Amino acid sequence: MNSLTTISWEELRRPEGKQPYVVPRELGDDEIPAIVEGFRLAARNAMAAGFDGVEVHGANGYLLDAFLRYSSNHRSGPYGGPIAHRARLLLEVLETVAFGTAFLSNPDLPERIRSGSRRYRSSSTSASTRPVPTASSRAW
Repeated sequence: MNSLTTISWEELRRPEGKQPYVVPRELGDDEIPAIVEGFRLAARNAMAAGFDGVEVHGANGYLLDAFLRYSSNHRSGPYGGPIAHRARLLLEVLETVAFGTAFLSNPDLPERIRSGSRRYRSSSTSASTRPVPTASSRAW
């Protein structure tokens, strides 16, 4: 067994049999607005369900974290390259969540982002590749 082996309490079977592993493709710039809208709808649904805040998950290698990381984001254009471009998706999500819910009308509601900041503290990470707080979003 190696570190890539998935384990479970019993063998998992699918009616269709074993399926091939899917190699992910790069998300197109034209697909990003739908992703941002999905975050807005999820936050709005949480508020409608009675939750008193939302947390945007931007850590642990998930999509927003992958966009922020210099090591995983090899895009060019508006969502790749310098940290200001790599942070664009995260900032769009945070602004959309704030504008698409009751956060603007009630500043006491918690809006949080989960960030894997330890990943960016390494001395081998240059200052130009570390995410930096910005005033363009109240969540930062």
